[in-house]
Amino acid sequence: ALQKKSVQRIGTSCEQVMVGQRIKFIEDNVAEFDVSSSMEKRINDLDAKTISLAENARMMSDADYDTLLHIVEAEAGTEDVKGRVLVANVIMNRVKNKEFPDTVTEVVWQNTDGVPQFSPTYDGRINEVTVTDETKEAVKQALEGVDYSEGALFFIQKSEAEAQNVSWFEKDLKRLFKYGVHEFYTYPDSGQES
Repeated sequence: ALQKKSVQRIGTSCEQVMVGQRIKFIEDNVAEFDVSSSMEKRINDLDAKTISLAENARMMSDADYDTLLHIVEAEAGTEDVKGRVLVANVIMNRVKNKEFPDTVTEVVWQNTDGVPQFSPTYDGRINEVTVTDETKEAVKQALEGVDYSEGALFFIQKSEAEAQNVSWFEKDLKRLFKYGVHEFYTYPDSGQES
């Protein structure tokens, strides 16, 4: 029998999303299969890729994954899958940006000078929405690397926003594009960040 390193995923809370899954490595004895050498190489390559992805994935807690699903549903539940991916992209862009907290939950619930960063955390919608299959698919795509955001760190639905928020976006941020009901922004070019 061959010694083989394999991956076993534990728990299903993340619906086949590599990021966020608890994993463990198992050394097991695998019976030898009579397969062609090219097929054997493909199997070994796939195993190696899976193990590499698992080792390099940004681990996400179940709470962070759940928060991401709920904020995307609350902010973009009327949008198509791309519109929902974009909201997830903004959250993940913030997690990776030094200006913002390091976890999804902290990013979503961040409160700056008494002002919530995401209105569903203020008005309670984040806890009232029912996460749909479209949102689960959008979050899965975002965590697998689908990114339409052009680096956006902010989005706003101007028709629903307060006037002072709209003016801050227009005065202090760089507008990137509009998709669906949301307009996406980032900080002005480097050196201008505050």
